[in-house]
Amino acid sequence: MPEIEGFTCWRSDGVQGGRRKPEPILPEDILYQIHALMPMKDAACASTVSRGFLRSWHCYPNLVFNSKTFGINEDTPNNINEITSDFIGRVDHIMTNHSGTGVKKFKLQTYPCDNLHLSYVDRWLQVATAPGIEEFELQMPWCNKIEYNFPCSLLSTERGSSLQSFVLDHCAFHPAAEVGCLSSLTSVHLSSVHITAEELCSFLSKSLALKQLDIYRCNDIVCLKIPYELSHLNFLAVQDCVMLEMIESDAPKLSQFKYIGHPIDMSLAKSIAIEPYTNDEYY
Repeated sequence: MPEIEGFTCWRSDGVQGGRRKPEPILPEDILYQIHALMPMKDAACASTVSRGFLRSWHCYPNLVFNSKTFGINEDTPNNINEITSDFIGRVDHIMTNHSGTGVKKFKLQTYPCDNLHLSYVDRWLQVATAPGIEEFELQMPWCNKIEYNFPCSLLSTERGSSLQSFVLDHCAFHPAAEVGCLSSLTSVHLSSVHITAEELCSFLSKSLALKQLDIYRCNDIVCLKIPYELSHLNFLAVQDCVMLEMIESDAPKLSQFKYIGHPIDMSLAKSIAIEPYTNDEYY
């Protein structure tokens, strides 16, 4: 029962009649495509029985880390420090052995971990946010002793031009000059993120292909301004931003607008219905 980079896998020894069974001969690109279609745990286990899969495992494209990935039962009375240590060890083993190329999807959902050391997160993100990434999601522990400041250099034009979906939860995000042209970005979700209205406006100015924007409990925003240049934006949702005083949108194609919170001033480029929604629409 071998251990492969954070997973325990059952396999046979591959020996038949005293000789090792030959591996099927497939072009390497076909092998990589097959491997990429496997769920992450199955892909890890497949790498123990095939040298081809072992090579492709080091550039596996869909890195999704959460308690379900590793079979961690969130309801067990295990010590939270043990759960956190186990989670960090498994993720770090995989990311340390990843080549840093070929990543299309990276999702790090840390619940129910507690007090995740930020140096690990920095190291993992440096590997994950390589040119070609399309989906990115980072959910930090809400009770972390030190707030994680997302490094904006990871969104340079070289790294971020392929990014299509961007999700941040429970961290600080202060976009600056390091943020490049995010020409493929169509969906952004910010939840409990420390970002000012001016910083958000700067970020949006680099994301002109944006179609969907979700803002949840971002309590540093006072006046939310959506510029006319976001000509593709058709969906905007804002919830429970306690310091918010005004929403002003000049986006010409905005057709769905959902808001929940205290009364505020609103100015929209065109008359649209404001749709109420329930909390279960957020995650």
